[in-house]
Amino acid sequence: MPLLVAMDFVSDADSRAVQLLAGLGYKPKPSDTALDRFAALYTRAERIIPPVPYEVRLSDEIQQSSKYRTHRKAFDEIVSRLRNGQSVRPYLSTLAVRAAFQDTLLLTWGIHHLHLNIIDTLDRRGFVARRRGASELLLLRIKEQTAYLIDIVSHDEPDLFDNPRLLEVVDRNWPELHFAAKSITGEAFTPQQVKNLRSNHANFAIQINGRTVLPTVGVTATGVPIEVYGWYWALHAELRNVEADVRRRFYEFFPHSISPSQNWRAINVVRLVGIEDAYFILQDQATLRLCHAYRVAAQKPEIVA
Repeated sequence: MPLLVAMDFVSDADSRAVQLLAGLGYKPKPSDTALDRFAALYTRAERIIPPVPYEVRLSDEIQQSSKYRTHRKAFDEIVSRLRNGQSVRPYLSTLAVRAAFQDTLLLTWGIHHLHLNIIDTLDRRGFVARRRGASELLLLRIKEQTAYLIDIVSHDEPDLFDNPRLLEVVDRNWPELHFAAKSITGEAFTPQQVKNLRSNHANFAIQINGRTVLPTVGVTATGVPIEVYGWYWALHAELRNVEADVRRRFYEFFPHSISPSQNWRAINVVRLVGIEDAYFILQDQATLRLCHAYRVAAQKPEIVA
């Protein structure tokens, strides 16, 4: 009698995404797909800056700024948290933690902003103090395991988040963070033009410091980072491969299940109950035993775990 194992790890992962989004207060749309839910979790994970240890680099502009000295205590708190893999959530925008929020500065230019106030000012919501339009902001980029601290700017600076000057600072200090567009010629857009392009989820090359660059890979027409599609389908393929492996080696994954020498269950049901950076957590529904299926390809942290 053949061994029958019922599994749908892709569906299980989507069910987990539904639960996580509900916990974040996300209001689903009738048209939402599994990819939409994955994208919502992915982009939120990027916005809140995954709490892992980062190497921290400072731009020349920050080191020469008087604001660097004025806000040194809050600045050092943030740097310490980044280096030690601690959460910087208290310094984020209150909008950044919402599952459905689209941060166009981050989506199109890869730039985060944190509020420069000390942790002692934490409010009941868990955020440091910020006075609307009067806070100082720390702008930074995260690339793999490095945090690039760009500049300290006033929240009330006109056209702050649409000003190409931010890209000029990044490009002067770390030109390798931008994709050099050698086969096309970009324009030197004004802040208003940048704002208009972003409002339509347009991807655009821009002329910065005498060269044409693309700050990020880009977004789709709905404002989803193009890279999300790659991560989603990579996870999809990885889960299907694990299913195939469980079917081949069921009793190696679950040695406490009924062995072939004893009575057979008609169908063995296995569920995906957790996703970690290094492994998937699987559960045999008859015995409730758990096992780890180690991952071949690492995924982005904190997306559907």
